[in-house]
Amino acid sequence: MHNLVLNRLFSGDDWTIGVLELDLQPECFVLEDGHRTVKIAGSTRIPAGQYELKLRKRGESPKYDEAFKSNKLFNGMFEIIGVPGFSAILIHPGNTVIDTRGCLLVGRIANMDAAPAIVGASRTAFWLLYAKLLNWFTTNPKEKVTITIVDRDRHLFSSGLTS
Repeated sequence: MHNLVLNRLFSGDDWTIGVLELDLQPECFVLEDGHRTVKIAGSTRIPAGQYELKLRKRGESPKYDEAFKSNKLFNGMFEIIGVPGFSAILIHPGNTVIDTRGCLLVGRIANMDAAPAIVGASRTAFWLLYAKLLNWFTTNPKEKVTITIVDRDRHLFSSGLTS
């Protein structure tokens, strides 16, 4: 079984930055929506826990099927499934919380000084991660792939870590 681990490290009122690891190796930064006690659709990060990852087939994500049609590697989007009260949680490129809509955005760099925080070099991070995940799914299609999300974040505004 392969396992991704998302360690959430820092959060503001509306955003969360973490590091995604593949088989215990750091892979990229992740930007998510902020923590909310009461869920707001498309604006709340998913609860910490372990979930299964699945590969959506081409045609199941029309926005990304169109956006990535010229990339020969593209074979569908990766979705986090089994999250109570949440659906259609994808891993995809993007830079700001406006791009998340409750999904995980990947990036090679993170900037928590921006308001709100951002990730950069997102498409590069996405395709590097995508190739590795696709390899996992195609070399042993019956093997389960999971993501474990761990809350280690400190809220930057209430903790006084920022000015």
